[in-house]
Amino acid sequence: MATLSHTVDPDLTADYASNSALEAAQQQDLTDGGGDEYIAVIISSSGTADTIACSVDGWTTGPENDITFIVSQANRHDGKWNTAKPRQYVEDGRAFNISEDYVNIIGCQCANHTPTANARNLIRYEGAGKIVVENCIIKGHDNDAYYVRGISIINIAAQLFVSNCVIYDMGQNVGSKGIHVQDGQQTSYVYDLTIVNCYTGVENDDTGTIICTNVLVDGSAAGQGFEQDVGTLIVNYSASSDDSADDWTGNNNRINQNFTFLGAEDFHLDPTDAGAKTFGTDLSGDGNYPISIDVDGNTRSGIFDIGAHNISTVVGTDYTRTISDSVGIMDILSRVGNFFRSITDILGITDNVVTGISPPAPTIERITASTKMTKRITGSSEL
Repeated sequence: MATLSHTVDPDLTADYASNSALEAAQQQDLTDGGGDEYIAVIISSSGTADTIACSVDGWTTGPENDITFIVSQANRHDGKWNTAKPRQYVEDGRAFNISEDYVNIIGCQCANHTPTANARNLIRYEGAGKIVVENCIIKGHDNDAYYVRGISIINIAAQLFVSNCVIYDMGQNVGSKGIHVQDGQQTSYVYDLTIVNCYTGVENDDTGTIICTNVLVDGSAAGQGFEQDVGTLIVNYSASSDDSADDWTGNNNRINQNFTFLGAEDFHLDPTDAGAKTFGTDLSGDGNYPISIDVDGNTRSGIFDIGAHNISTVVGTDYTRTISDSVGIMDILSRVGNFFRSITDILGITDNVVTGISPPAPTIERITASTKMTKRITGSSEL
């Protein structure tokens, strides 16, 4: 099987200037002959957005002959909307409108603005196979005059696999949803997501099954964080700011939570968060859809968090570390733990390390000069 590939760059340093142009030029039967897979590699050499809506149609695909739109880790966003990185930013349409059966969207940023009608859904899938959406930032127009969905599934044969995505600002129109399986009678997997400011977070609207694990929903309407009209909704190790996370089949869920993020549009968990941090579960061995990284591409390890971002990286019990220097410098990384270690050196500087595990004793290296002191602490835990 051959891998076919071209590059997209709106700054015209590549094969095509838009995903739409590539898609129209490369439509083909990927199942003929020995079978092929197609990869569209997206870059933005000068930070220019792709502003043309992309429809994916006119191909023949199969389970091993799929189409992938991907932004490499080196060119990708940093876990939040980033206007210097590749992005599909359309004015009044769908970022990706997909009719083909087997399509993957990896590491992309998708958004729209200035809508004139409802249902300008960011990723709309009406294929009859499998769509995979991973490590994407999906941003709505936040205009409550019109409803919009982050990911919309509209085919009874469709199966959704989505993980490590931040979906936000679909808004508070009653029809606005982060994830909406409108027509889907298969089993879909919704793992490690952060969904913020959407009237409904995740909704099952057909007779299939949605399995949600490590999903954080903040700022939905009351009772709408997780919603099942028909079918089956299974929710495990998830959390909501309303009381809906524990309304369905599943366990270890948290309701009525307050989440702490790093910024207004930066939905990385803050180290002080008490709503989602440390309450997730390890999905690296999941039999249906194993996930081992987070939205930043970092390996998830140690205590697992709910949401797209995993901040807890220490194996064993989570920890709190405080480094306090008598010269007036204080560095704090908050965690939860009960092990206390105090190190005092001959320079009169005291370092306090609070941790939930007992790491090897840290070493301290100092270089002193009349105007400069450099301190490095090394041990089993990262700062």
